[in-house]
Amino acid sequence: MWGNGRKFFLLIRSCWLLTGECFNTAGWRSERALKYLYEEGKITASGHETTDTDPGVATTKDDYSLETYILSTNHYQIELLTNLDQVPESGAIVVISFPKPKGGSGFPARVFAILP
Repeated sequence: MWGNGRKFFLLIRSCWLLTGECFNTAGWRSERALKYLYEEGKITASGHETTDTDPGVATTKDDYSLETYILSTNHYQIELLTNLDQVPESGAIVVISFPKPKGGSGFPARVFAILP
């Protein structure tokens, strides 16, 4: 999977949308794991169902260190994705389109998967 010249978009399915448990959001629990995936695994971007990359427990303490890491390394993330239960574990092609607003801090994206 790694090192074959392809770009990977890692999707995290936490089932958060099914439970709505904000403070138990999956988020990334480990900066070490996140850095490994971006630096060694060479993923281009990540996406998830939850409202933030950082777990709810961290964000309630204004700790956004994991999101800050991703954005400071010239990568991107997409939050609040839906229907991830309909995407296979591997093999799908993910298409992401979004505007590039000048001076914007965030924007909506249109994301869909082409299934194998």
